Amino acid sequence: MTGALAAIGASCHSPPSTVEWPKPATLAGVATLDGVAADPRDGLADSLAVVVFISNDCPISNALAPELCALATHASDRGIAFYAVHANPPADLALVSTHANEYGLTNAMTVLVDPEQSLARATGAKVMPEAVLFRRGANKEVTILYIGRVNDLYSALGRRRASPTRNDLRDAIDAAHAGGAPAQSKTKAIGCFIEMSPTAG
Repeated sequence: MTGALAAIGASCHSPPSTVEWPKPATLAGVATLDGVAADPRDGLADSLAVVVFISNDCPISNALAPELCALATHASDRGIAFYAVHANPPADLALVSTHANEYGLTNAMTVLVDPEQSLARATGAKVMPEAVLFRRGANKEVTILYIGRVNDLYSALGRRRASPTRNDLRDAIDAAHAGGAPAQSKTKAIGCFIEMSPTAG
C-alpha cells in the first residue's frame, strides 16, 4: 500500500491505515538542524510518534507554536516521540534554527527539515500546521492513527477564535496512549499550503 492518503474530510472516521513510507530505507534529505539524517519511523515496534508540519513564515503555524510545545511535553511524558517538520524549508537554514529557538521548539521537540518533501508526500499532508499521529511497526511500516488539525483555533483562513474549542491532536494522543483509537482519524487542517515541488521526492 502506498503512502498516499485520501483527501482529508472535515469530520469522517475510518480504520487506521498501515502504510509503507518511501523506499529506500532512509527518507531522502530528512535531517535534524545539525544535518544528521533522521527518520521518524525509527523506534521500537508498537511505539507512537507524532509529526507536525510547520513553517517559519506561516502565521497560523506560528500562532500554534505554544500549543505544539505543550503537546510535545505532553507526548514526551507518555514516551511518545514528537517531531516538527519543515516541508518548505528556506534556502538559508539558519532561519529555521533561529525560528526554532525563538518559538521554543528546540528544547521541546525534534525539529527536522524535509527539502525533498518525502514525509509530506508519504503522509498526504497538505498544509502547515498539519499533524500525523502514527504507531511504528517492525520494518518501517507505520499505522496512521490520526491526520489533521492540531486544534480548532482557526475555523478558516483569517478566522481565529479567542481559544480553541476542540483539541484534536491532544485527544488523539491520549486515546492512542491508552490503547484505543482516536474518536476521529481525520480532520481538516487550516493553514498555509505545502508547496510541493514537481521534482522533489
